[in-house]
Amino acid sequence: MSPVAGLRWRAHLAHSLRGTAGNIGASAVTQAAAELEQLCQIGSTEDQVEEGLIAVERCLALLALMGF
Repeated sequence: MSPVAGLRWRAHLAHSLRGTAGNIGASAVTQAAAELEQLCQIGSTEDQVEEGLIAVERCLALLALMGF
């Protein structure tokens, strides 16, 4: 997969996560996923995208700790 296609795929996945998180009221995940989606759409560096992914993972981990 080319780097551009990889970013498009990541943006698509982040968009899907954003929608799902919004449906269940997980606002922190919604926000982090929206930021990750935007990073992917604007062609950010791999390091920037990785930071966005880490932010999403942290939010998901907090949800898991809360028993969501």
